[in-house]
Amino acid sequence: MDIKSIITLKEFRAASYFGLFMRISKFIKTFIVFAIATLVYLILGKLEVLPYYNVGTWICLFYILSFLWIFGSTDRKVLKYAKSEGSLIGIEMIYHFDDRFITLFIPKTNEKNTLTTENIPGVFETQFVFMVYLNSQQTLIISKSSLNNEQLSYLRNYFAVHLKSRFASKSFSNSLKGLSSKKGLF
Repeated sequence: MDIKSIITLKEFRAASYFGLFMRISKFIKTFIVFAIATLVYLILGKLEVLPYYNVGTWICLFYILSFLWIFGSTDRKVLKYAKSEGSLIGIEMIYHFDDRFITLFIPKTNEKNTLTTENIPGVFETQFVFMVYLNSQQTLIISKSSLNNEQLSYLRNYFAVHLKSRFASKSFSNSLKGLSSKKGLF
């Protein structure tokens, strides 16, 4: 089956932030635990139950500034890519799916690439896109807004059959843990 897709800046940005959250999930969990512990410590310090030192506040401030820097850096990278000469945002891409291969054709540049399904570490379906991970730095993004119901069902079934546990979907009960723990994905 052939599927045409044009990725928008909004979809690319959402996919980039999704990848960011997958990569820094431990950092986020650590921050949440530390923020709660700091809040409890500050309350107990102000109530004079524990001696009050300002160190927790500074560490929490460091985490907050780190988050702002990471998100700002990601957004700058998205905008830089969108303006770059090789950007695929807004460019029509045609995907051909068969039993063992996925072929990507870009009519504008006349480029054609083929991958085997065995070499794909994982595919994740979000609300707006399918993200076909090639490695930790490269992802093919298939826009769901350009798919009709038949194509959407076909892709879900194709990835479920050919990638098995390497396919996860926000729309279904598949777990992120199975996808994110695959060797070399994140």
